[in-house]
Amino acid sequence: MSGKSNAAEDKSKEGGEAPAKAKGLPPMMVKMAILFGILVVLLVGAVAVVTFVIAPKLRAQAPQSEEVQSGEHGAAAGGEHGDAHGKGGHDDKAKHAAHGEIVELGDVVVNPAGTGGRRYLKVSVSLEVKDAKVAKLVEHRSAPVKDVLVRNLSSRGLEELTDPTTKEDMREQLVGEVASLFPEGSILNLYFTEYVVQ
Repeated sequence: MSGKSNAAEDKSKEGGEAPAKAKGLPPMMVKMAILFGILVVLLVGAVAVVTFVIAPKLRAQAPQSEEVQSGEHGAAAGGEHGDAHGKGGHDDKAKHAAHGEIVELGDVVVNPAGTGGRRYLKVSVSLEVKDAKVAKLVEHRSAPVKDVLVRNLSSRGLEELTDPTTKEDMREQLVGEVASLFPEGSILNLYFTEYVVQ
């Protein structure tokens, strides 16, 4: 009888364990469910950030660019924007339309004043000019333009060349000097596309 009771106990153990295993989820399934939950939370968070943070900032910037465009059209058409500013409206239009051709002059390397040749400034310079005709003229007369740049830049000390406010004043002075080589209104701006002091 003890043999039958042992067999019955084994069957009850097997039967008891089988339902317990069937009731619980395998550990791998639990881990996958947790990972899936985390991914869903991250996705919802990303959508919320885009919807409530990034999109409002983009919408806030969009009207500003539309105002600039409508201001240009108003001044050009003589609409309210142009009339409200009188002659100033046309000046605003000229500033917006003052984008011309870009002429790259290449690199200019100079030794700053007072460095005894141990330091150098390397700049890449581009000029913004009124139109393609002036662009061709600048390309043909690049030697005098580079000469102006070399003389002006090499006459300045390191402090002057590295100070941001002085650098802006220097750029404006260079625009004036370069513009004096060409017909009035031909040179619109000068850009440093590379500026390295070593």
